[in-house]
Amino acid sequence: MKLLKKIGKVFFSLGVAATVVSCSEDEVKSFFNDEDNTVKALKEALTIGAQNSSEALGKEGGYLEDAAVKILLPEEAQTTFKAVKAITGNAAVQKLFSALDVDLDPDLESTLVTAFNRAAEDAAPQAAGVFATAITNMTLDDGKAILFSSSNDAATNYLKTNTYSGLETAFSPIIEESMDNVSVAGLTATEAWAKFAQMNNKLAEFKADNASVLKLASALLDDSDMDAINSIQTVNTSLGGYVTDRALDGLFKKVAVEEEKIRTDASARVTDLLKDVFGQLD
Repeated sequence: MKLLKKIGKVFFSLGVAATVVSCSEDEVKSFFNDEDNTVKALKEALTIGAQNSSEALGKEGGYLEDAAVKILLPEEAQTTFKAVKAITGNAAVQKLFSALDVDLDPDLESTLVTAFNRAAEDAAPQAAGVFATAITNMTLDDGKAILFSSSNDAATNYLKTNTYSGLETAFSPIIEESMDNVSVAGLTATEAWAKFAQMNNKLAEFKADNASVLKLASALLDDSDMDAINSIQTVNTSLGGYVTDRALDGLFKKVAVEEEKIRTDASARVTDLLKDVFGQLD
């Protein structure tokens, strides 16, 4: 590799100072130009990866129909729906639900999952701009380490490690807005979750405050039904942060796929700079 041969002639101290060993002036200039282009190419690769990922995830089904990035319910919510399905049809439990004014339709689970993913899809096109801002801070030393890493997603991992907090802060209001605006089955994601959380937490609180009543009721219920009821836990009434984190995780997975394409597939190097710099990896 041309750049690696030049690197062999230079020793870096603290990533700033360099001592040149048997290099001509032209070779030194060329070396530093190559180094500058390395960082530019990596930023370009990440920018293109973010754009392609945002575009793909921003289409209907971009999240929902891709198992690798599909946003599922938090575990405690999945547990509740599993419990509801297990005890559906039990007359004693249904009377308890009615007394508490709780109507947890099992179909609400599908509505919630769809709503979360539709909200993420709605917000995804705006992610490219958020990523572009975060990408600007990559340094020369970062670029060298990333380009010749044995990992095909080194640049993506760098971005995630160094910018996740800032990206989360910037992307959160975008997700929150989408959750308030995108409707599924007549409910926005925010409304659907609020409906579920209210009923779920009513059950969880009743369970916590009425252990003696439930103990008496256990005589009328199968052990599996009691286990299902006891598994219900309080959930967070606000889920914007959860959906934001899952949406970003999905974006990073997609950006990693795009980075691997650029590293390993010459046809994915759509600019001269990408062809020149990443061509050294072939």
